[in-house]
Amino acid sequence: MRILQVTPRFWPAVGGAEELLGQLSRHLVADGHQVTILTTNARGADLIWNCRGSALEGADDVIDGIQVRRFPIRHLPGSPLSYSAMRRLLWIMSRLNWLPTRYLASLSRYTPWVPDLQRWLAQDEQPVDLVMGMNIAFESLMHSAAAFAGRRRVPFAAFPLTHLGISAVPGNDSLSSFYTMRHQIELVSNSDLLLAMTPTESAFYEAHGLPAERAAVVGSAIDPAELSGGDAQRFRAQHRLTQPFAFSIGTACFDKGSLYTLKAMRKLWQQGRSYHLVLAGATMPDMQRALQHLPRSERQNVHALGIISAQEKADLLAAGDLLVMPSRTESFGTVYLEAWHYGKPVIGARAWGVQDVVTHEYNGLLVHFGNIDALAHSINRLLSQPELAQRMGAHGQGTVAQYTWPQRYPILLEAYQRTVRRGLKHDAPGN
Repeated sequence: MRILQVTPRFWPAVGGAEELLGQLSRHLVADGHQVTILTTNARGADLIWNCRGSALEGADDVIDGIQVRRFPIRHLPGSPLSYSAMRRLLWIMSRLNWLPTRYLASLSRYTPWVPDLQRWLAQDEQPVDLVMGMNIAFESLMHSAAAFAGRRRVPFAAFPLTHLGISAVPGNDSLSSFYTMRHQIELVSNSDLLLAMTPTESAFYEAHGLPAERAAVVGSAIDPAELSGGDAQRFRAQHRLTQPFAFSIGTACFDKGSLYTLKAMRKLWQQGRSYHLVLAGATMPDMQRALQHLPRSERQNVHALGIISAQEKADLLAAGDLLVMPSRTESFGTVYLEAWHYGKPVIGARAWGVQDVVTHEYNGLLVHFGNIDALAHSINRLLSQPELAQRMGAHGQGTVAQYTWPQRYPILLEAYQRTVRRGLKHDAPGN
């Protein structure tokens, strides 16, 4: 197959979606398929909305046999406020049910605005069998990919990575409603193939008109061989850690539950607990401010490492006692798998998608997003009861067995092949 995949960021940009697409693409190339990825020049996600964000150099590259083409992001005057204003306007327009979705799709092309990529898709004539667009939060690229597929009369696959939030109804809270606007749902529901992260995500789009036979639950996965080799003693010695500690891997910010994790740890410190907190990953301004305002006596209990190497990440997973990531913005949560690989229990939020992965009281604990008392209780419970933590971690290791690449990649491959054989059944949105 000749596969064209469109995504907001790709390696060496670091993130769960980037790792997922990279692994799947490498497996496709190893099987003899031709894979081209169109992406932006964003190193950090902040470049998507902020002209001062971190950018990558270079345009074209070949990474592990994958042809990668990068296009520069442009910004409207007033960035980053103009980006936020545009997203808010889209959200308001989406709630006006009488307004045709084509107007929303047209306006969304500025979030992000990548005119050279859109121009390439409008003009390119290279042979292709299937087009995939990833990440519904940046639907301008997915709309461009769908229009390209429609023009070329080839199937379009949507890999939306939908954050369905924490409300009683999926996609109905303040944050997830920005992932489930009318034009976004229409784009995915009209695709020839949905690549879902969880059964909940698949059911959401099926409830909005997607035929069940056009959905495949791919999920995420880890490579145990690549992740192994962590040295707990080395990590503890390097950071002078002798006490039990909880850790988080990923962007530290409000939506990931980092601020609530810090507040929960403060409650425990004030109760005389000597636990430490290790944060690995980029630290957003809201979390930076919270850390700066800590009393000196508490600040020494927090180790904010920033982005770390693969080896140090493995060392951290080996050394840590408990992964805490009570995030409301997850479509799956691959880091839970990484912690379970090392037999560590996890704490997550009661969010749609996460509840498909973490089973409360079995391989981890789930708390309501923002409930600091419950979070503090859960952290203390697992750090103070090693036998309970070990049992949940062992159950997590059993869960990981179904989330390795030999189990997950064939699902994607079969879905791609089935969709190409079936061919295009309808027009893509906007055609």
